[in-house]
Amino acid sequence: MVKKYTYDLFICFANSEESWVEGFLIPELGIPDERIITRENFRAGADKVVEFERVVKNSRYVLLVLSPAFLTDIWVSYGERIASYSRIVQQRDRLIPLIWESCELPLRLDVIEPLNCTDETRWKGEIARLRQLLELPEPPLKNIPCPYPGLKPFTEDNHKYFCGREGEVNKLLNRLQKSQFLAFIGPSGSGKSSLVRAGLVPKLRQRAPGKWLVKIARPGASPLNNLANVLGIQPSKLTGDLSQLPWEVHQILDSHGNTESFESLLLVIDQFEEIFAPDCDQEQEARPFQDALSRLLDSQNCYIILTVRVDFYANLMSAPIWPKVEQNRFEVLPLNENGLRDAIIQPANDVGVSIEQELVERLIADAKDQPGILPLLQETMVELWNHLQRRFLPATAYKNLEWSYSETEISIGTQPSGLQIAIANHAESVWRKLSQEEQKIARRIFLRLVQFGEGRTDTRRQQSIAQLRVADEKDSLFENTLHHLTNTESRLLTLTVDKDFTTKVDIAHEALIFGWPTLKQWIYDYGYKESEQNRRQLMGKSQNWMNLHRKGGLLDRVELRKAQEWLDSENAEILGRDEILLEFIKASKKAHLTGLVRNIVATVGGLSIATVALWRQIDLNNINNLTNASKNHFSENQQLEALKNSIQAGQKLKFWTPERVRLQTIATLAKVVYEISEVHRLEGKLKVSFSPDGNLGFIRDKEIELWSKDGKLLNSLLQNDVGEINSFSFSQNNDLIVSASGGLISGLLSCPFESPGTKSGIGCGILGNEDDSAVDV
Repeated sequence: MVKKYTYDLFICFANSEESWVEGFLIPELGIPDERIITRENFRAGADKVVEFERVVKNSRYVLLVLSPAFLTDIWVSYGERIASYSRIVQQRDRLIPLIWESCELPLRLDVIEPLNCTDETRWKGEIARLRQLLELPEPPLKNIPCPYPGLKPFTEDNHKYFCGREGEVNKLLNRLQKSQFLAFIGPSGSGKSSLVRAGLVPKLRQRAPGKWLVKIARPGASPLNNLANVLGIQPSKLTGDLSQLPWEVHQILDSHGNTESFESLLLVIDQFEEIFAPDCDQEQEARPFQDALSRLLDSQNCYIILTVRVDFYANLMSAPIWPKVEQNRFEVLPLNENGLRDAIIQPANDVGVSIEQELVERLIADAKDQPGILPLLQETMVELWNHLQRRFLPATAYKNLEWSYSETEISIGTQPSGLQIAIANHAESVWRKLSQEEQKIARRIFLRLVQFGEGRTDTRRQQSIAQLRVADEKDSLFENTLHHLTNTESRLLTLTVDKDFTTKVDIAHEALIFGWPTLKQWIYDYGYKESEQNRRQLMGKSQNWMNLHRKGGLLDRVELRKAQEWLDSENAEILGRDEILLEFIKASKKAHLTGLVRNIVATVGGLSIATVALWRQIDLNNINNLTNASKNHFSENQQLEALKNSIQAGQKLKFWTPERVRLQTIATLAKVVYEISEVHRLEGKLKVSFSPDGNLGFIRDKEIELWSKDGKLLNSLLQNDVGEINSFSFSQNNDLIVSASGGLISGLLSCPFESPGTKSGIGCGILGNEDDSAVDV
């Protein structure tokens, strides 16, 4: 008769192997719960010796998970002896050794072929052999949601996984019974936001259901508007006369109730340090915002909690709200070792996952005494979750993170911990999945979302989607990039929607800023920080211009030059040129040019009379100088130069030239022309003449032909039936000077050799004006 067993398998193991047995071995076997038993399932209060004997006797097989810890555990070792004795008595192979960790086996076990699970790569194969022995099918894999939020803070929605802060939550509950105001002060990444949202708020609701209306706001660059949106009131009610704000609290509580109104309002101002940012106007925004918070506390039904980074302590001490902060501050310290252990183990246990003890200890060793480490720890757990083996998270997963880092091209200057590796790997993986064009957009987005610390740690800088767009960029490319960075698989950026339906973008947590080396390189190594700060200053000025309805606040000459230098720089292409900024600079240029023209016109108008008088005097001086030069040249028998100077003086005569000067100029010209013609009448006609550069001119019939020194005809001049040409010659600069019979015509032709093959007429007048036109004498 075949014996029927109560259990198919009794698993005997030491406490140190419990996480692997519960998390991997049993789920990988797929054996029904009622057909398996472990020491943890012994009957409560029963004698352990009796229980071991009962379980061994009623189990079809006994599986021994062997390790050094197994052999030193008295009760586990006793169970093994009972099983070995039963095997010998019944002469059946009911005992199955499984070596989890290398150890020296006793002779009674050494003769049995064991399952070897000392290497993770062998686990599935060896358990498959055991499953075949038990005649069990391979169980399907189950997707287990990750209980860790990663870089994002815990919220009410996942508060059941928020662990390690129970003691602090209880202290806060007691403090709220004594004070309406609390300020949470701690390092970035210490868990301030999570402590409020996932720790304190759920406990308040649990203790007094229906009592609390919770509103959470971030100041941003416009804290008054943001607070008004969260409270559902007009921004004007937060400025000027604030005496009605306590009454507004009652209205808010009544309007949000369902069947009954809420009793108390809890207003959480998260990241209060944003009011100290450069883009938050201290007089117009920050101070009135604090005044409004103080007046809200005049209502006994309003409670306010601020979360503030500790590195803004100095700013806080000089803020108007400091007296309240000083009396009601609560320092949020980094989790101690026990808190870290709970934060690591408990969320996994809540979803039925076991973590290998070695992994827990390594995580604690890397995380303890590290400020701002909690987001990194949470993100590391998200990364490790991808290495689940059934319901078991092995220590080898952490080692794989280190190996993954060595394969990347990232360096942060120091030996990174596994926690830093996790966030770097995750961010780098998300980044590299983008195309080159998308990477350019992502880089710009991240740089715009960093608030540079200037002596402090850099932090996040929330911006609207519109503030992240630039001119001449495809909307689809931008939207695809933003979606990739914000989806549930990436979670590098977060999106929130204001009451006015404005979508804001934020870096998931400051830990990403100091934990991702690529982002640090953008900020510091590549010089983008200074350029981005210049862009922000220009954007601030352009926004002020917009606020003034484009009627003031333009750049002055020095600012405009610097703005143009930035606009033309390579970094401007990388950081992006905003549409409003381009309009602002263009308007500044136009205004500057218009102003310059007006100044010139005004200056010219004011000086016009004096200027005209000055110009006229210059012309008169030139006429007199040319006339005198003509007389001097003529007296020295330089007749051609004398004629040239007289002709030039005659060309400058104007309608306003004084009569004395006009008569003197014409008389001199007439005398020179007459004397030259008389000379040639006595000496005979000048038939040939050479220019100073060696070219030749001579009279053929009624033409003057001009030839180059190499025998090429360059030009010919007609007589035009005005009489016989008395003479012609060349001045020192090659100008042709012609005198006709009886002094009826004289001419000065500039550059006569530059029109080859064409004929120019010689008429009554003075040829060769400065603009090549003929001016009558």
